Amino acid sequence: MKGVFNTMTLRFDEVEHKYYLGDKELISTTTLLSKHGLSVDYSNVPEPIMERARQRGNKEHKNIEMGLKGEANIHDLSDFAIKSIETLGKHKITVLGSEIMAHNDIVAGTIDIIGLQDGLKVMVDIKTTYKIHMNTLRWQLSVYSYLHGGVDKLYCLWHNRETNKAELVDVEFIPTEKVERLLECERLGIIYTEYETNEIMNFKQSEIFYNQIKLLEYYKNFIVQLESELKPKLNELASAMSNSGIKKIENDDFNITYVAPQERVSYDYKQFLKDNGLEIPDSYKKITKVKEHVKIKTKEKEK
Repeated sequence: MKGVFNTMTLRFDEVEHKYYLGDKELISTTTLLSKHGLSVDYSNVPEPIMERARQRGNKEHKNIEMGLKGEANIHDLSDFAIKSIETLGKHKITVLGSEIMAHNDIVAGTIDIIGLQDGLKVMVDIKTTYKIHMNTLRWQLSVYSYLHGGVDKLYCLWHNRETNKAELVDVEFIPTEKVERLLECERLGIIYTEYETNEIMNFKQSEIFYNQIKLLEYYKNFIVQLESELKPKLNELASAMSNSGIKKIENDDFNITYVAPQERVSYDYKQFLKDNGLEIPDSYKKITKVKEHVKIKTKEKEK
């Protein structure tokens, strides 16, 4: 069943974080994709980290919504919200509505932005994550579009933290037949998969394996993000310690030692040998055996 075909009111319980159609609870699009292995699995990420990300995302969503509806002075909005509104204008997107709920009889979701661009109906999703998980995003927006009755283009309005810009990123549709098959699998109580057979490992093992890879990638990106956020604070601390003549700070958890500016000398031995026509004698060569292994490169789009 595509879109909404009944007169019952859809509501979202902000305390339970659940959708209800009348008295019937509907599965959220986010939960649907997670259940069927079509989104990044954050179940093993510590809750404080997830809560921090949720709070930041909710805050930015609210800022952008208030700005689009004229409910707040532009100077009272966050930097990302201001840049997001400017980016939408730059790409000639006229906003028709924000925070729009859509559903059928089994699944529901909330669309961030619906708008018009050069006569085309577009859907925009706001992301504040460190990177764009493109496959997950494609599924999310394609399901939203299906529930909404269809749009012409999909976009992600993303906070690129490396450049501190609001970028509008094109998102490709998941074919409608795949979206319909996912919803039918949910209706029948079976797990959606695009694989008929797996000669290497059974599906359950594959699902756990793939989720572990995604989780590892998440932690790597989170560490990079955390280091980026800490860098200016550490620079400020170093300057303060230098000005105060303090060389070391200790507490029960760690030691902080001030390191003065200095020059570090290193040598390019390979270039030295090349420039002088020299080679390393075999007696000095060390051979290390490399065991067979696999290399994994995620296909999700990085920005």
